[in-house]
Amino acid sequence: MANRFSTPVAFTMEKNVVQLYARVVFGTSNIPILDTNNSKGFCNVGINTPVFTGSIASGSATITSVSSFQGLFTGMTISGSGVGAGLTIGTMTATTSSIVLSSAASVAAGSLSFTATGGQYIFQLGTQAGVRLDAYAKLLDFNYSFYEDSSSASGAYQQLQLAPAAQNAFVIKNNTQVRTIPATTTSGSTDCTIIVQFGNGAGTSFVAASPANGEIIRVNLGLGNSTAP
Repeated sequence: MANRFSTPVAFTMEKNVVQLYARVVFGTSNIPILDTNNSKGFCNVGINTPVFTGSIASGSATITSVSSFQGLFTGMTISGSGVGAGLTIGTMTATTSSIVLSSAASVAAGSLSFTATGGQYIFQLGTQAGVRLDAYAKLLDFNYSFYEDSSSASGAYQQLQLAPAAQNAFVIKNNTQVRTIPATTTSGSTDCTIIVQFGNGAGTSFVAASPANGEIIRVNLGLGNSTAP
């Protein structure tokens, strides 16, 4: 008779592998709400908004002398003092340090500070109250799946979201090795976090997008060698 037993081989060469799961419900204005009862090991999730500086002429659609492209993706909404509503990133060119917007801005000429928003979230690891002491040697794996709440005569249930507003997600910044002490708040800190970008498409055709109101995402992290006491 064949041996029906098997030995798990995933990450067997890694020490002290930890699997963490988060359940996040998205509300109006793409606000993420962490389900604390089903998100052990996560203490907060919030919208991440990259900030950069650049120069633009009144009536122009091009921002020049862009200070940094870190965290910026096509489709993100750009805001700033005097910037018209609804302007998004069209194209970015690193060689010329420029960004072309979806339409002309109404700002006065000069160097300004801009904020980019769109499908970018920061997941913070640790306890949900008190001092967070979690940190990990490395990020081994990142997975996600979409669900939606539905109802029937027998009550509410969940099913796979077949057409999520933002179908793709990937980690753009990994701070799981960072631990700041003391860290007594659940927001505004960079210790033990990952930043995830949502959107649609891939490669040069990727466009940033946020999960829609009512959508649910489950995030799974595989982490190596917890250093929490």
